[in-house]
This record gives sequence, C-alpha cells and structure tokens, in this order.
Amino acid sequence: MTMSHEVQRLRVEMFEAALNALSAGVVFTGCDGHVFYMNAAAARQIRAGGALRLFNNRLSLADPAAAKALTSALAGASRGNGNESPQGDTIGIPNRDGAGVLATILPLGGEPERSQARPFAASAAVFLQDTKVTPVCPAEAIARLYGLTGAELRVAVALMPGTPAPAVAVALGIGLQTVKTHLRHIFQKTGTARQAELVALLWRMSAPVGVM
Repeated sequence: MTMSHEVQRLRVEMFEAALNALSAGVVFTGCDGHVFYMNAAAARQIRAGGALRLFNNRLSLADPAAAKALTSALAGASRGNGNESPQGDTIGIPNRDGAGVLATILPLGGEPERSQARPFAASAAVFLQDTKVTPVCPAEAIARLYGLTGAELRVAVALMPGTPAPAVAVALGIGLQTVKTHLRHIFQKTGTARQAELVALLWRMSAPVGVM
C-alpha cells in the first residue's frame, strides 16, 4: 500500500468514526433515495423498524405524506448540486406510537473526488433526529460557562425534559420554593426569563454525540 493510499484510508476511518459518534442518524443518498452510506445511529433507527425502513437499499418511509416530502426534498437537493447555499428541507416522519423522526435534507456540493462527505454518487445528506432521544447535556461545561452552583445545575438539568417545577422538587427532594429560588437565579445567569427559554437554551447547547 502506498503512502497516499494509507493516508486516504486513515481519512476515511477518521471520517466514519466521527459520524458514528453522532447521536443523530446520517445517511448519504442519491436523488432516488438509494443509500450509499449510513452511520451507526441511522442503522439503529432503521433496525427499530418504526418511521424509517430500507427497501431495495433505498430509504423508505411508512407515512405516505412524509415519503412524498422526502422524494421532493431529495430531488431538490440533486438539482441544487451545491451551487447555491440552501439551508435544506426538514420534514417530520411520524411513527406508529405518535412520536417520530425529524429529517433534515442537505445537498452535497463540490466535486465528488475532492469531498470526503460525498461517497460515490451521493447527492444528499439526510440527518435523522429521533424526537424521543434526549441529547447529552454537557452539564459541567454549562455550569462553568454561566457560573451555576451545583444546586442550580441539578435543577436546570432536571427541568430539561420539560418537567414542571413541582415534579422537580419531588425528584430532587427539596421544597418547591427552593426550586423557584434556584430557577430565578438560573434565569438571571443565563439571560432567560421562562422555563421554555431555558430548556431551549440547554437543548441548543447539548452535545451532538451519543452513548455507544
């Protein structure tokens, strides 16, 4: 094996390792939904057999409306061919249990031979976020960033799934008034004013990696 081939192999391995560390599923497809590559998270989502399926090595959706939207988005990504700067399309893919997956479709631009992110003839990257999977919260990093105390951090993390303050008080074994006091301090330190704003902030700061 020549040095150039060895470097190329290492690049591919590093690229795949990075994708497999993501909590979101990533699928590289052609304009017809043909799958050229998927990371570990996407493979788990498809094996679950809910909103997503593989049929003849093509990404298939059980919901007819979502399937139509995906077909349109993939066709649009192929036509764009990366010449513009589209933000991509996001579609909701419902599951049988009432939840589902959010799929964001982005075109893969650039010349295939120069892009590690465009294997073979893939024209689009489909990012799949399971709405039931809570992202990993980098709690200690957030505490240092905003100067939260240990008690304030525990309250903030407990609130992240949208848990109401009375339930947080019970879960943490503290009084409701104490929770409200901590929450007021958290609002002041993070520049938020309501629990919904705080939760949105924490979700935006959540790490995009998952536990393997």
